[in-house]
Amino acid sequence: MKSWLIPGLITAGIALIGTALIIPSRSIDSIGKKVIAQVINFKGSATVEGLDQTDTATIREKTKIKNLDVIKTKSSSEALVEISTNGDEVRILEKSHILFEENTEGSIVLTIKEGDLMIENLGQKTDARDPAVRLWIKKEGRQLSALDYAITNEKNSTSSPIEKSKFVSNIPKSDFLAQSKIEEILNAKKNDFFRCYGQLIQKEEQAHGQLLLSFEILPTGKVASVNVTKTDISQPSFLSCLKEVVSRTIFPPFSGRAMTTVFPLKFD
Repeated sequence: MKSWLIPGLITAGIALIGTALIIPSRSIDSIGKKVIAQVINFKGSATVEGLDQTDTATIREKTKIKNLDVIKTKSSSEALVEISTNGDEVRILEKSHILFEENTEGSIVLTIKEGDLMIENLGQKTDARDPAVRLWIKKEGRQLSALDYAITNEKNSTSSPIEKSKFVSNIPKSDFLAQSKIEEILNAKKNDFFRCYGQLIQKEEQAHGQLLLSFEILPTGKVASVNVTKTDISQPSFLSCLKEVVSRTIFPPFSGRAMTTVFPLKFD
């Protein structure tokens, strides 16, 4: 009896090991194969890299983007991508690496690993306060709704006033603008503030310190005036650069009168 029992146990054991290996790989593969976006226009040269980092294809019009794919654009190249769930459109700029991912809530998160992107069009659910927000942009550890990214990102800030108003009109008015929201939006412009500082230390290497910006926000969300109320750094062009960053910022509209607030900055 033992002569047939032992080979039988060995066979069963091999089958169980094979099942344990096959099931997870199929599960991962099925996650990675879900289509969540599609390229609708492109120029230049770009590729899409699959989950296993070996499945790479050249991007063409109507190329389907799957969960956990990474789009990589080369110099002088860009790709316009439509998100399947909501019709949002994003333009991936040159020399960019963008990870496309669907989270557990069913929303799409675009992680900017290199380069940048622009929000071209927003879908139906665009309110950053809506728990059903369908598209998020993640960059340098910060995650913003597509709407907030559109109104704070420098690339979108260079859009024409008409294009800019297209995004602002998507923001529903609230009774007030919370300080936490103001700080969230300005913190997302950290790179712009530090670009000003980078220009400063090219002239004054030892420059460092803190300052306090005071500014007025109109009910439309536009900034009316910006002042430096306290500063350890008095270089005029540096202060003008910081004020310009804030003055270009657009906040969510709110009801009532204009409000004045402050925002501290520290440069070491």
